[in-house]
Amino acid sequence: MNRSNFYLKDANAKNNTSIVLSFNYGGNRLRIATNKSINPDLWIKQKQRAKTNGYPENADLNEVLDEISAAFNSVYNEFVRNNLEPSKDQLINAYKKKLQKGSAVPIIAKKTFWDVFDEFVEYKRTRVSKDVFKDYNNSLRKHLLMVEPQLQRKLRFDDFKNVPNGFMEKLDFYLTYVALNAKKEKGLMVNTIGKQYKNLKVFFNYCFDKSIIEHFSIKHIVSITEETYKVFLSKEELDKILELDIESKELEQQRDLFILACFTGLRYGDLLALKPIHIHNDSINMKMEKTGVRIIVPLNPFAKHILNKYKNDIPKPKTSSDFNNAIREVTKLAKIDYKIEQVYKHGNTKRTEVLKKYEMVSSHTGRRSFCTNLFLAGMPTETIMVFSGHKTVHSFMRYLKIDSEIAAEKYRDKFFA
Repeated sequence: MNRSNFYLKDANAKNNTSIVLSFNYGGNRLRIATNKSINPDLWIKQKQRAKTNGYPENADLNEVLDEISAAFNSVYNEFVRNNLEPSKDQLINAYKKKLQKGSAVPIIAKKTFWDVFDEFVEYKRTRVSKDVFKDYNNSLRKHLLMVEPQLQRKLRFDDFKNVPNGFMEKLDFYLTYVALNAKKEKGLMVNTIGKQYKNLKVFFNYCFDKSIIEHFSIKHIVSITEETYKVFLSKEELDKILELDIESKELEQQRDLFILACFTGLRYGDLLALKPIHIHNDSINMKMEKTGVRIIVPLNPFAKHILNKYKNDIPKPKTSSDFNNAIREVTKLAKIDYKIEQVYKHGNTKRTEVLKKYEMVSSHTGRRSFCTNLFLAGMPTETIMVFSGHKTVHSFMRYLKIDSEIAAEKYRDKFFA
């Protein structure tokens, strides 16, 4: 839950108006003056920050707002870590201790690990998707807090250095053998653990880049990964999904959005960012959210039909989970249900799981289906990369993963007929 929000005291003011911090917790709401102001024309209500495009001087203001919010979140989280629910007065008094006398800018010196972590999370809140934000604010925070009691004190930055029987070894043991997975079983999968370490490294690189702490080696924090079977949908399977007569309007919309991804190669984040202004000359012309690479993707008849159906403004899902659940449901309705054996590592053992194909479909299946079907149709790899936005052949081939299924599809008739 996002407890900190900023709003303008008078959103209709013709001149500068005050920026107010609203903090929500336990059914309570505090409103606190930031001593900062801005012209409403330069304020982005959705992001709760000042415009910086064309107004670079507002970057400093946004940094101050990040720090104010992080400081207040840090104060509240400290109460929570000590199992206390503060009154409004207690929260305000604790917050004031973090302020310089006569100033509304948080004191930056002598920050604790959790102070900086709260600041980092707040910094990321307006810069990444909601799902990525949750990875930092919920998942990573939760796992660190679960292992922290073994230290019998609060976490410090030095705890993450590579030392025998250090915190990282304790964290690794917890994630591998103790933490509960989605099925309430003990121990997370290799790729899930690797994701936590990847996010932890992002946090430390933030600390190093901001000169919050002195640089130390984090090579021992390895973003481990395990090869997993990734499905794609063939042209025949996509036809089955297109031909479905779906009664639910919302489910039909999510089906159409997924099909659009399969025919354009857009990531989930790019689908959310897609606007009518990006569509002209029978192509999608936009800058990719993740990489900043500009792509121009020609629209095939199916993609054009879907966009025309919604007048180039296709409805978007509320969350990626909603989207994934919806596309698995439509894939199931299309009877794309042949069984696939999945082998993965769980702790020190290997497990085998048999899944139906529709259970393995996700938002990323659209992008993989786009690239794979073009590859199977004979389009040169370098050309597909122009449309997909991949920068190097190495990264593209690693992404495509020409596994036995794709190889069999492409070369069966030519060499095995």
